[in-house]
Amino acid sequence: MRLSAHLDTDTDTRLVCTCGCGMGTRLEHWRPELLELFEAVRAHLGQPVYIVSGWRCPRHNGLVAVSEHSQHAIGAALDCQCPKMNFADFADATEFTARTSSKGQAGVGTYPHHQFVHIDLGLGKNPGRRWTP
Repeated sequence: MRLSAHLDTDTDTRLVCTCGCGMGTRLEHWRPELLELFEAVRAHLGQPVYIVSGWRCPRHNGLVAVSEHSQHAIGAALDCQCPKMNFADFADATEFTARTSSKGQAGVGTYPHHQFVHIDLGLGKNPGRRWTP
């Protein structure tokens, strides 16, 4: 299922919940603002951005995540990598794009040890929060 110009659940299985429950397989599972945010990040970078983790049903999220109220469990978060870029540059560019394209609402977490950046819509959380564990 094509979700946006560069996100397709048929070609990137990491977008859907890996437990096999089917969450993330349909367009209505996703928040449109997240898809727009991802496309804005990709356009700003001018190169492919890969998904590390997308949708997680609440049960699967409880097995793999620290946050009980993860944005992944409501179709409002993505963990991304851009292997062709220096990680610090990727993180800075993603944070800049998230801040400007979401009116400061999006959350951005940088995970340098795992080389991915988390983006989310900040629903029910502190708007514009930033973190690095």
